[in-house]
Amino acid sequence: DDGIFDFVVNEFVPDLNYEFGRAGEASAEFNRNTKSTEAIRGLAVQNDGRFIAVGYGSIVRYQSTGSIDTSFGNQGIAFFDGIAKAVVIQADGKIVVAGENAGLQLARYHPDGRLDKSFGTAGYVKTSLGANTIVTDMVQTADGQLIVVGSSALGTSQYSATIVKYRSDGQLDTSFSQNGIFRTSFGSRGFANGVAVQSDGKLVIVGQEYNDFPDPSRFKVVRLNVDGAFDLSFGINGSTSLVIGAGSTAFDVALQGDGKIVVAGSADGDSIIAPFGQRVFAMIRLTS
Repeated sequence: DDGIFDFVVNEFVPDLNYEFGRAGEASAEFNRNTKSTEAIRGLAVQNDGRFIAVGYGSIVRYQSTGSIDTSFGNQGIAFFDGIAKAVVIQADGKIVVAGENAGLQLARYHPDGRLDKSFGTAGYVKTSLGANTIVTDMVQTADGQLIVVGSSALGTSQYSATIVKYRSDGQLDTSFSQNGIFRTSFGSRGFANGVAVQSDGKLVIVGQEYNDFPDPSRFKVVRLNVDGAFDLSFGINGSTSLVIGAGSTAFDVALQGDGKIVVAGSADGDSIIAPFGQRVFAMIRLTS
């Protein structure tokens, strides 16, 4: 084994679609470092059915059939100066990638994979959030603003859940929270992992609330108003937390048509939901 892990994409409809890629899978190796580990961290689908996959320093476009779109970038690949974690496609077809490079970093690409040098500084926007910045998700609002979610260090062992709001051109939206940046504690060692935008513009952020053993980790859900203030009508002072099993972590969130909030993640067995030591899927639904 040479230590290389490739990007792999599967299509299910709901069973594996064997017409996609090669027997239902599309995979490719992009990092030329033979000791590197590759993984898809973000995915976005274009209106024409082609889709963009990002991970580490690569942005790759696939045809709807699963083959690499060689008209994009350099034979299907564009490069991101950092670790790419999330991607969205703007209304004009331009591609925005969020990731990490000594802080939070955005880059924007033309639909053909060329870096859009009119965006930020030579195509990149960098925001310093302190040490150990982690990016986990990005979404767009109805008017095209960009919401990036992650965590950043407050000290040697404590992290803050961090939400950053940009205008569509990459400038910080200074009307949001503190000059475009919202921070809150999800416990001393907790993280924010996912975000969704409600039809009224409010943000729902989910993650893990955790302090130190023996305190169990919890699903954490926070709702913010459009201006970045806690929505005090939600939960207790804008947030709610829930232990599932012996400990749990929320990874993503989706909104139903009726406004209910579905949160998905994992939970550790407590002999009731699963045997001790076994980790299982976990999902909750909250009223709006």
